[in-house]
Amino acid sequence: MEIQRDLDARSVFERLAVDDFAAIPRDWFWLISMNLLSQVCSYLKDTRRAAVLYQLLLPFAQRNVCVVNILSTGSAARSLGLVAATMSRRDDAERHFRDSLELSARIGARPSLAHTQTNYAQMLLDRDDRSGSDDVVILLDQALATYRELGMDSNALRVASLRERAVGGSRVEG
Repeated sequence: MEIQRDLDARSVFERLAVDDFAAIPRDWFWLISMNLLSQVCSYLKDTRRAAVLYQLLLPFAQRNVCVVNILSTGSAARSLGLVAATMSRRDDAERHFRDSLELSARIGARPSLAHTQTNYAQMLLDRDDRSGSDDVVILLDQALATYRELGMDSNALRVASLRERAVGGSRVEG
């Protein structure tokens, strides 16, 4: 997703999605896999697989997804927000994004918090109305500050560009 390899992402995603992701072992890494696949699914705008992933992840909505001391992929709520937004279920997406913001802030997961702020702002921008534009700018400013402070330069550049478009009032495509 970070390097815009859409065809490669689609190809790998399709192989993993066979039989509703049944081939992915239900081991220590299953939840991390579902969390990451949800992010790819959202990026690819795959509404059919989004519904499958939503159901698979829903029981874990209140969890931060990690293998202790090895890898964290952030809250399941963020991924639920992404796939809900992919399915145009905006109310569900907002609820999940808010839950992810709360969890990430509570546990001090700053990159996860910034990612959620960015995803939430993007979803709000994708709406046809401009009623949440102040919220969008606030979310993007917060994410931008965190990315810059943490040295996450590629994320900061992407958010700065998104913020420019949000302030300029142009509709932003995901």
